[in-house]
Amino acid sequence: MGDDRFVPRGHPESNVTALDDVLLGGAGSTGGAPLPTANIHPFPTDRALAEFRDTRWCAAQYAEELCAQVPMVDGNWPGFDLIFVGVGDDGHVLSCFPESPALASMAWTMGIPAPSHIGPHLPRVTINPRLLEAAPVLVVTWGAGKARPWATSSARFETSAAGRSSGRAGRARSGSWTKRRPPRSPPTFAASDPAAESLSALRS
Repeated sequence: MGDDRFVPRGHPESNVTALDDVLLGGAGSTGGAPLPTANIHPFPTDRALAEFRDTRWCAAQYAEELCAQVPMVDGNWPGFDLIFVGVGDDGHVLSCFPESPALASMAWTMGIPAPSHIGPHLPRVTINPRLLEAAPVLVVTWGAGKARPWATSSARFETSAAGRSSGRAGRARSGSWTKRRPPRSPPTFAASDPAAESLSALRS
């Protein structure tokens, strides 16, 4: 899991609940992905809450699990085959909100205070959005209300990718990098019809 609300697994506001109920075929859902239980690695919110721990402890435990389970790439960052994220109503991905100090962090995982500007108003735990540079990214949006944040997020990804490309070239010429990060493909965006139609209207 890339991020979660700091609530127990099974709570209506837990990101893992949707995974359990839909993707894994629980709660009466037909089918479900044939994923072994051992391959599911949520943030340990249940344990943290049971032991009266905070989000920082929960995030640190998850970082240890990443270190043990995921191969390291690009200067000792965990690498993934694919990262699947959504977009919030304010354009955030994972649980790092616009203008958040967390965006400057180099930690793999972080505890995030409950946001006041967007619901649900619950503390969060999240991986660092820098990890999105270490894997192909699939961004999914749903509903007409996500068109504007989708447009904003896609523009930020394009600007960030362009900046990284120019930065790579400059450092290569100056010889200041001993190991360069390989170029990454831009993220793939998938949207429901209402979101896509609204985005087209915004851009026209």
